[in-house]
Amino acid sequence: MQAYLAQARFEAAVIAVIRTDPPGTVPLTYEAGLGPAGSALGALDIASRLDPAAPAPPCERARMLNALAEHPRRKDHFQGHLFNEAVETTDAILARDPTSRCAYMERIRTQVSQAERARQEGYGPDMPKEQDLLKAVPPAGRDLAFHLLHARVLGLWVIIENDWGHTRVGDRHGAHRDQALDVWRTILALEARIPAYWIQFGERLVERGMDPLMEDGAADLEQAEAAWAKASTLRTKAPGWWLLGAHVQMAKALRSRARGEESGKAWETARARLRDGLTQQPQESSMHHALGRILLEQAKERWAHGGNPAELLDAAEAAQAVATKLDSGHGPGVLGRADVAALRAEYAWRRGEDPSPDVDKAEALYAQAMSERPTKTEAILGLLRMLQTQARYELEQGRDPELALDRRRKSIDLMAMLTVHKRVSYLRTLGEDTLVQARWVARTDPPQAETLFNYALAALTEALGQQPRSQEARLAMGELNRYRAVAMKAAGQDAEPLLAKGLALADALVNERPNWPEALLLRAALLRTKDPASAQARADRDAALKVNANLAPGWVRQFPEDMPKVP
Repeated sequence: MQAYLAQARFEAAVIAVIRTDPPGTVPLTYEAGLGPAGSALGALDIASRLDPAAPAPPCERARMLNALAEHPRRKDHFQGHLFNEAVETTDAILARDPTSRCAYMERIRTQVSQAERARQEGYGPDMPKEQDLLKAVPPAGRDLAFHLLHARVLGLWVIIENDWGHTRVGDRHGAHRDQALDVWRTILALEARIPAYWIQFGERLVERGMDPLMEDGAADLEQAEAAWAKASTLRTKAPGWWLLGAHVQMAKALRSRARGEESGKAWETARARLRDGLTQQPQESSMHHALGRILLEQAKERWAHGGNPAELLDAAEAAQAVATKLDSGHGPGVLGRADVAALRAEYAWRRGEDPSPDVDKAEALYAQAMSERPTKTEAILGLLRMLQTQARYELEQGRDPELALDRRRKSIDLMAMLTVHKRVSYLRTLGEDTLVQARWVARTDPPQAETLFNYALAALTEALGQQPRSQEARLAMGELNRYRAVAMKAAGQDAEPLLAKGLALADALVNERPNWPEALLLRAALLRTKDPASAQARADRDAALKVNANLAPGWVRQFPEDMPKVP
């Protein structure tokens, strides 16, 4: 019996090592006598017949079934059968021995796997129950396998909270993420030789380090870099290692950008790490996708410094196209291509050009990305912001922006909208959309415009309630105050309180992020609305356009009488 158990464990190791199906082989085939799975299960059948009372064979069988169901290349139509068989196997063990730790742990593992799969398919549980089940395991029985399972449960909690866009009422923000990091520290204290553990730990640190509600995530990012360095000493070539190295640098670059600091070196380091990884594994789609994301962010920075981002946008689109091809037309590469098209549309509008061709292209790609669960939420949010770009263009052309905004109702169903309605990015977009409508309506119906201004205020206030330090939401609130003040002045009302609120927001943003052109132009517009001859308004305008001359056409559209010279 021990020999057959050893054979099964050997085949399980083969399955764990082989992550894809090489041509001409059947490493995961779940049929008697075929591939490692068939050989392993056949060996376990013989072991069970040799000693029907032995607990090890059925336990190894449950473990094997769960491993097969969780395998990244396992076909979906096999998973349900494997889960069901794993449950039957653990039930049979527990019927004979209710104290079987192996059966108890494998049963929880099956439930965790089913919950993960359910969430991926869009009908996941509101809250995982498995953490409560794990508490029943006494401290003496909490070995490495227990802690790994606990980390998965907590990771599922974090994913669900991210899907909600907020924590459940009564939960401390980030509590499950903090618990998960503590569990990963315990895992690494028990076993520090596995690169994947350091990679998982590092990714959780990056996620927390980028949380806008964290006072200072720099320490987390330094720890994540140290985890990446530790994994590198273990001679891993797993794609996750290169991805972690890039993610850490991306996070550092974004934090530097938010403070008005130079971030180019971090972007280049991230690109270099991915280029190194793609040299080793050119068929790994996730690295092509990550490279496309980095190129997109670099394009934003080139634009923000007055440059032409076309070359970087082309490179980003090419990287996402490769990722999509490697994923057989699916995967996050589709969302990445949509984001590139949406950014092209935004830049066309800012130049005063018609963004419609890029909007149409982005809309089609976002619709495709919305059909896949992993990219659905981000696709919805991206589509909403992109349609706002079209609406702003229509407004500036003297046309009703409602037609552009109404396209969202045709592309996004109500249930899908409910999945994002509490997210800060959605609330900010909703506030900005309503502001666009209010600006249009204010031309003919001031009372109705006042109602829309109030709706926009409510949405942005809720967004800032969730993320008080969000620079984008505060910028949007400043714009709301400015345009509302313009409407009030046109109606002969006192707009000074609104202008004062807007200036307070703009001052805080400029102090926090010096030389941010958008914040400087917001302050200039507010001062200009208050006093058309304001010297400070001219100084802010000149400072902003010196940093980013790409914003000059937009300023001229707001103040055509100004006609500043392009630096």
